[in-house]
Amino acid sequence: MSAFKSVKLTLLPSSELRLSLSASSVSSQILSVTVLSGSAEIFGTELGLTTKLPTSSNLPIFTYYGCQLLIHPSEVEVGEPGPENEIIQDALSREDDDDIDEVELEGLEDAYIAAKDGDSVITSINIVNTHAQLEVMRDTARRSLMSTNEAAKEEVNPSPRVLIVGDTDSGKASLMKTLTSYALKIGRQPLVCSINPKRAIGGLSNVEGCLSARSLSGGFKDAAYVDSFEVSSASGPGTSPLTFFYGSTDLKKNEGFYKELVERMGESLAKRERACEEKAVTSPHALNEASSGLICMASERVDAAGVKLHLHTIEKLRINVVIVLGHDSVYNKLSKKFADQDKVKVIKLPKSGGVMKKEAAVRSASVSRCARSYFGVDKAGAPGRSIVTKPLMDLDIIKMESVAVGGTMLPVGQAEVSTNVNLKKLDSLTQNSIVGICHPKAAAEYNELGSAESIYKGSIAGFLHVKSLTEGDGEGGGNIVFMSPCEGTLPSNMIVTGEGSLTWVNG
Repeated sequence: MSAFKSVKLTLLPSSELRLSLSASSVSSQILSVTVLSGSAEIFGTELGLTTKLPTSSNLPIFTYYGCQLLIHPSEVEVGEPGPENEIIQDALSREDDDDIDEVELEGLEDAYIAAKDGDSVITSINIVNTHAQLEVMRDTARRSLMSTNEAAKEEVNPSPRVLIVGDTDSGKASLMKTLTSYALKIGRQPLVCSINPKRAIGGLSNVEGCLSARSLSGGFKDAAYVDSFEVSSASGPGTSPLTFFYGSTDLKKNEGFYKELVERMGESLAKRERACEEKAVTSPHALNEASSGLICMASERVDAAGVKLHLHTIEKLRINVVIVLGHDSVYNKLSKKFADQDKVKVIKLPKSGGVMKKEAAVRSASVSRCARSYFGVDKAGAPGRSIVTKPLMDLDIIKMESVAVGGTMLPVGQAEVSTNVNLKKLDSLTQNSIVGICHPKAAAEYNELGSAESIYKGSIAGFLHVKSLTEGDGEGGGNIVFMSPCEGTLPSNMIVTGEGSLTWVNG
């Protein structure tokens, strides 16, 4: 067993180090990696001098040209390299690398260097080649958008609109992050999107049970509500994702409602794309985003019904590149469907050999990590960024149910608000549940016009965590204590929840 407090490793060119980090109730970052020489990347993003690694994760560290790394506890301040740095000098003084199979560090469950001809390395090279093909499409789209010849614009292929398809634990999120990172490295600004309600991704779909899209370009408004998801003259990057609340992680609960939200997402993205194209000649921001395209992660369904959902997504999001990760049946069905069409390319990539099936505890810890980041909780049990107390009588709490469930309808006298969704008014919420908060414009439209679509098909302003409930005297008494992602009053008093149990225990 290693007697050192750190692990020194040398990676040869075109090799990959796989790290499996365990969950921790103490901190979300207990290990760090320091680059002693050379360069390396995680999900396409180059590592800085020292990078803190998130717990409950399986991370690939890939190097094209070779590097030397030092893995150590995050509490140890490595500092700048130099002769006075004892930690780095101690690592460099060891003539040989540490035996990775005999090293024990708190938080490190498993580590290995993938074979140079193994699936992990081959997949990394395939991703680079895929990125190169997408770049050709982006360059073509950019030339088309800059042209003042309308006929020429119609003849040139559009920017890449990518859908990543695969089953559970196939590496969809990793591929989306890597392709996005490669695009950002060379100045592209693609839209990123997740329509997988079973997966929380920090900065995009911050909690489970929703569909989200985000602009990575500057010069646009925050995408907090669908009507403001458009080109603006303001400077600076957009910070808020466009989010639609499905309310469950199970697509089988209400496939019809899910398809409605995918269509709504497609309408919102198309509106933004049209606005970008109109300003492309005069606005560098608009030109960059319009030519950079879209990178979207699909749902995890790969059965027959799942393939139909993917086909629906391809149509509504106007997808022209489908990447299938390691699933022959889905690839064959989609390839056959688009065999006679030039508008949609179907590509198959193998699953990385480093992709591991996540245990329930690891998934739970990953969801918790995203929630902590969103609500500003630095450690388990901490109060978070902002605590808001609201009287129950001041809140309108609405549950979105499938039509088969039935219930008290809103507005009064309306028998059905959709062929897929009913709205039911609730008197309270469950402790530790995560709920959506309606955008003020959506709440106003509902209250003034009785527009139910504003609730179930409108984007939400954000999420709240039900920290606790207090009982009060009389009817309608009591308070709900919410954890909010930001300080100040709530955007509206209209709360939405779904059929699924979206919960998070801050402990």
